[in-house]
Amino acid sequence: MEIYPIVKLVRGDGRYPMSLTHLSGMPEELYIRGSLDALCAEHRLAVVGTRKITTYGEQTVTRFVRPVAARGICIISGLALGIDAAAHRACLDAGGTTIAVLGSGIDDDTIGPRTNLGLAHDILSHGGALVSEYAPGTPADRWTFPARNRIISGLSDAVLVIEADIKSGALITARLAADQGRDVLAVPGSVLWSRSAGPNMLIQNGAQAVLAVNDILQVFGHETHQVSGPVSTPNPVHARIAAILENGPASTDVLAAAIDLDAARTMAALTVMEVNGLIVRAGDGTYRNA
Repeated sequence: MEIYPIVKLVRGDGRYPMSLTHLSGMPEELYIRGSLDALCAEHRLAVVGTRKITTYGEQTVTRFVRPVAARGICIISGLALGIDAAAHRACLDAGGTTIAVLGSGIDDDTIGPRTNLGLAHDILSHGGALVSEYAPGTPADRWTFPARNRIISGLSDAVLVIEADIKSGALITARLAADQGRDVLAVPGSVLWSRSAGPNMLIQNGAQAVLAVNDILQVFGHETHQVSGPVSTPNPVHARIAAILENGPASTDVLAAAIDLDAARTMAALTVMEVNGLIVRAGDGTYRNA
C-alpha cells in the first residue's frame, strides 16, 4: 500500500483540474498522488529544460525558482533528471509547493528515474503532488514523455525554459504552451552553447526573455519592488572579474586576457554573472559591476 494513496479523477469530477477542462486532447482521466489542493494553486509556473544540466543551468534555476516559489507560485515540472529535478528541489528549498507530471504510473514501483524516487517522496511530504494520465504500474516509454508535456503546460499559467537543445522535449512543451494560450518565457544563454540554442530560438521567435526574477513575477501580476534572489559570489573566476571591473568597464577581450581564460569560458562566466545581477552589460558591449 502506498503511503500516499492514488486518486483517480475523471472529466466531470469537480476535482478535475479546471485549467485542463477546456483544452483539446486532454486525458479523460488523471491519477493524482498527494495534495489535490496543489492543483488549485492560484499561480502555477512550469519550469522545463535539458536533462544534461550545466553549472549555468543549476545557478539559473536557483536564481529564479527559489524566489518565485517563495512568493507562493507553484512550480510544475516533469521529475526528469537535470532542469526538472533542480526546479523541484529549488522550490522545496524555498518552502514552496511543486507538482511533478510523469510519463509513467505514479506508484513507487514505476516512478522513474529511480534516482528521483526520494525527490518524489519529498514533493509529497511537502504538500505537493504527482500527476499522470497513466494507471499505476504503467512504465514510461519514448512516446509517453512528449504526451505528458501537454499536461505540464496545460496545468500551468506560464512555461519557463532553461537550457534546452533545439530538439529538446522542453521546446515541445513551449510550443504546446503557446498553442494553449500560456505565456512562454526563456532564459537566454551563450550562442556558443548548444543547450542555450533552444531558449535563444524561443526568444528570437517572440518568447519573453527572462533576465531577472521580476520578469517572471510581472507575468503573474506580483508587485516587483524589493525582490532579489540568491547571488553566487564564491566562484573565483567571478571574483576576479568583479575585482577587475572595480577599476571601470571592460570588454570581453580585455577581461579574458586579464584573467587568462579563453573567450568562450570568459563569456560563459560573464553570462552567469549578468543573470545573477553581479554585472551589467552596456550598449557598447563592455561590462561593469552592478
